Amino acid sequence: MKILLILSVLLAGTGTLFLHWYDQAQQACDQISDQCADAGFAWEASGKLLLIAASLILLTLVILYFFRGWKKRINQEKSPDN
Repeated sequence: MKILLILSVLLAGTGTLFLHWYDQAQQACDQISDQCADAGFAWEASGKLLLIAASLILLTLVILYFFRGWKKRINQEKSPDN
């Protein structure tokens, strides 16, 4: 689970960096011309995909955490020691 958390943080950081580069490309293009429909599109698309992947990994971690806790509680209730 720690590896997934680290992976999620790395993906989110990289996605944020890509969105920053998109913003820089968009601002540079806006200074030159007002007809910049796709300036930095690849940075924007890549950044958003990485942020979506990071969010999905975090959602998976939350689901795994709750299911593991739920499974432990069920096993404790079934154990003959109680």
